[in-house]
Amino acid sequence: MIRSQQKGRTIYYRSAVERNQLRDPMIKDFINRVFLGKSKPLVAHILQQESLSIDDISYLESLLKERKKELK
Repeated sequence: MIRSQQKGRTIYYRSAVERNQLRDPMIKDFINRVFLGKSKPLVAHILQQESLSIDDISYLESLLKERKKELK
């Protein structure tokens, strides 16, 4: 945490690390620990168990389409 500002006796802090710098390694660790390093069961769980809107599904489809292009 980095001291950001002070108003009177109140001191405000902000994170010293960007969210993506922390989130990406944590997600990789989660997949390794819970899904034995396999992302397919995680994706299957999200698709089967979570309430996804049409917008959510469209977004996921666009990500998959981009990923397919990268792999070709």
